[in-house]
Amino acid sequence: MSLVASDTYIIPAFMDYLALDGMGQMLNSVKALKDFPSITQPTLLGVLPTNFSEARRGDHEMYQAVATTLGAKLILPFIRTDARAAYAASHQMAIWEFALKGKA
Repeated sequence: MSLVASDTYIIPAFMDYLALDGMGQMLNSVKALKDFPSITQPTLLGVLPTNFSEARRGDHEMYQAVATTLGAKLILPFIRTDARAAYAASHQMAIWEFALKGKA
């Protein structure tokens, strides 16, 4: 388990309910390290929202829920998604070739 060798960690997560459950499991795993006195518990640097869409209302709701639960300091700026990235791959092109003004 790489947490044992870490001083800090970041939880990357989609902003959906299943990912929220996974975040809880990760936090519980870190708390369980307290049972081992020789292991220093790593510090959570934050949650990194990935595949975030400005258009999906659920993404905004989950972002707010995580910020409220963990505190605003522990939610990092999101990594947005852009449908043009998938379209570029289907055309066998790099995103910067396919959509110069994409947000991905």
